[in-house]
Amino acid sequence: MNPAPRPYRPATAGMSMIEVMLALVVVAVAVLGTFAAMGTSHQVSKTATARSRVLEQVQRTVEEIQNTSFGSYSAQTFVVDGVQPVDGRDTVGVIDKFQEIAGRKIRFRIEAKWKDDHGESTLSTVYVHCNRGY
Repeated sequence: MNPAPRPYRPATAGMSMIEVMLALVVVAVAVLGTFAAMGTSHQVSKTATARSRVLEQVQRTVEEIQNTSFGSYSAQTFVVDGVQPVDGRDTVGVIDKFQEIAGRKIRFRIEAKWKDDHGESTLSTVYVHCNRGY
């Protein structure tokens, strides 16, 4: 009795070592790209957080100016928790009264400078405080 013949299998059945290696390279590149995107996302998030903290402090400063009697607010500086000032400065921001108009309006310049992973960042704005009691 002769054993049953084996079915014919062509030499191309299965994956070759080169195909497996190529698939591994493609997967590795995709994983590395994902990790790089995560790193960039983290840096952007840190920068946005610092900017948001500075903006919150500027808003508090404007509200503080609004709640003081007209003309009694003097120039000062401020720090922001979690935000590093630029080299050579102890504070992040400066509030400067730079123009008074006939006892009716005072212009304040509020400027903040800090450094993060991307270098130095600056936020500058002008707030005009009006005398509502004249």
